[in-house]
Amino acid sequence: MKRRSILLYLTLFGLAVLTYRNGLHISYYHDDYERLFSHPGKVVFEGFVSANSLDHFYRPIEHAVLAVIQALWGRDTFPLRMLHLLLHAGIAMLVFRILCAWKVHLIPAFSAAVFVIISQLSVYAIASNNTLSQLMATLFSGLSLWFFHGYLIAEKRRSELSKYISSVLFFFLALLSKEASSFLLIAIPFVLVINRKRNKSSCDSMRASALQLVPYAGCFVFYLVLRIRSGSSMPMFSSSAYYSYHFGFNIIKNVVLIAGQTFLPLSSLTVWASLKTHAYQAIVVFALYTTPFLFIVGNGLRKSLRKKIIVIIFVCIVIGWLPVIMLTWLTECYAYSSIIFVALLVGIAADHYWSNIDNESMLIAILATIIFFTSGITNIIGVNEKVCLMKLQGDRADTLLPQVIRIAKGMPQNSWMYFVHPKKTEIAHRRFIMQFFTVLDNGDSVVSFYAQRPDVHLFTGDSLAYRDFSKIHAGIAFTCDIKTLQIYPFKNQKYSRVFQ
Repeated sequence: MKRRSILLYLTLFGLAVLTYRNGLHISYYHDDYERLFSHPGKVVFEGFVSANSLDHFYRPIEHAVLAVIQALWGRDTFPLRMLHLLLHAGIAMLVFRILCAWKVHLIPAFSAAVFVIISQLSVYAIASNNTLSQLMATLFSGLSLWFFHGYLIAEKRRSELSKYISSVLFFFLALLSKEASSFLLIAIPFVLVINRKRNKSSCDSMRASALQLVPYAGCFVFYLVLRIRSGSSMPMFSSSAYYSYHFGFNIIKNVVLIAGQTFLPLSSLTVWASLKTHAYQAIVVFALYTTPFLFIVGNGLRKSLRKKIIVIIFVCIVIGWLPVIMLTWLTECYAYSSIIFVALLVGIAADHYWSNIDNESMLIAILATIIFFTSGITNIIGVNEKVCLMKLQGDRADTLLPQVIRIAKGMPQNSWMYFVHPKKTEIAHRRFIMQFFTVLDNGDSVVSFYAQRPDVHLFTGDSLAYRDFSKIHAGIAFTCDIKTLQIYPFKNQKYSRVFQ
């Protein structure tokens, strides 16, 4: 059994490497610079006592792992990508094991695991260099819930005490990975309620339940103390600030965005570009393609005999979305937290068709097979599209950064470097498509360290942003050639108090 499990895991990992083969060496850019350490060997354990000085997040496990990788391999991201894919394959393996425990047939269970690997939803988390926290939080959260469920359904709970201890441990690790794992504060009691034994009196049952939740509460309080002492930014309510909460239209918008990114059987980036360019014919085609996929999955879930499990999974999806749908600003990375539950739904739907292949009409059976197969292909195409674009952004940053460092060394004291985008319009999409110099955003600390110029500041934007900002701060403006990416002085310096 162990040998088969190892073989299956290696198969899933190999498939993940093959799927992401064009993104195994994506350089640091944009937000990644906030996790690029000047002296990585000296700050391995620093993240446990103090929040990141650049983004003010408290994610100590990610901090430690990235510091070790950078200390050993420098800015080479291949080891980090391998770690990402190992965790990603672990999540796929967890989905497979859960479905097998629910007596789902091997082929549908394996198909659900493959869905995890090739889903275009995963690209942001896999191919970025500052999203290790998202991968760990997703895996640890899933393990915490699954082990707790296994402990609760055991006939003799004392013999399964190791599962309970493992659940508490993974709960704490999930919190230390990413603050979005706080959804477990609702999910854990929910799992407890649906698995509560009915043969006890209500008073005894409530007392036992309260005692079972005490270790989780203790871990959360301990995490909260660590987080507060670290100086990490705390949740705030604002309608404009990033990573703040707001009760308004943003909730509806975020639900639509996360649901769309989660259930689309093709690249969300392609759909976004079509919406931005008003390519309505393409949008109609995408809608016609997505509808059969949703119908087949929905029909399989509707006819499945596992109605209780399906409802529970949907509730878990909603609970998992709760911490993030109130944010004023959202990225595709957050949708990754629901990939375990979505894959479980896909596996259950596929199992219905597999189990009733003789009872279903031949047309439905053939249609379901074709749709599942083609959705897999379009997901792989979507993954490759996104990965190649992220590789392009990283390569651009690698070309521009040495030039910026060289320029910074020769700048006057206490000045600004203005990098004005070349005149070419691009459909901006965070992480995948960026304006030329945007890939260097958040790179001030890197430039300051390598140029030894902490007094020089970096600004990127279009000519209008440059005009407004340079009226206040003195500096020199630059732009670049679109084809060669060679930086040269910007001709229109009239708004800048240029240093002579």
